[in-house]
Parts: sequence; C-alpha cells; structure tokens
Amino acid sequence: MKKITKEWLNSAERDLNDAFLLFRNKSYKNCVLHCHQAIEKVLKSIIVQRKYQLIRTHDLISLVYNAKLKLPKDIVNFIDQLNPHYLPAKYPDITFKFTYSRIEVKKFLSKTKEVFKWLKLELNQRQS
Repeated sequence: MKKITKEWLNSAERDLNDAFLLFRNKSYKNCVLHCHQAIEKVLKSIIVQRKYQLIRTHDLISLVYNAKLKLPKDIVNFIDQLNPHYLPAKYPDITFKFTYSRIEVKKFLSKTKEVFKWLKLELNQRQS
C-alpha cells in the first residue's frame, strides 16, 4: 500500500473510531459528521491508491464516481442518505438542519461500519 493511501486510510479509521466515542458520549450530530468523514476518507484512499485524480470535495457521490466504484445498491442508498449530513453538522448557519435521535444515529453508525468494511476490502483487493 502506498504511503499516501495508508495516510488517508489511517485518518478514516480514526474518524470511524471517533464516531463510536462520540456516540457513547451522546454527541449525535458530531457522530454523524465523523461517519461522513470516515466514508469520505476511505473513498479518497481508494482514489489515491488507484492513481486517479483526487478531487477536494466532501461530496460522497462525486467521490464514488471519481473512484470508479461499482457499489451494491444498499451501499449506494446509504451513501446517498449520508451525503447531505456533512454541512449541517459542520456549519451552524446552514439553513437546513437535521435532528438526530439516538436510534437514528445508531443506525448511521452501524451502516457506516458495514460500508467502511466493504470499501476497505475493495481497497485491499485492488492493490497493485
């Protein structure tokens, strides 16, 4: 694995671990933000490993396209669902806001872990 790939992946893993800590501490908005960040960074690790042009964006859909991934429908649906949660969690002045219940965030966290595992497997299978 290339050094830059490993750096992106390590950062993604830290974000995923932080999401679990934030959930335990009932910081639900920040938990969802770190779920987004974990998926974003594992996608970026795939992009740099495959030597594709890395785009500086937080848009998960663009990153999936940029990584040239063929994802199962349930993963595509989850990424579509997670994608809009970056801005409201990061910026308090965004006009559209989400409210987060423990049950909803637990589902986000569980699915993030599942998708992260799938993407990491994809990264490891396609190493050159």
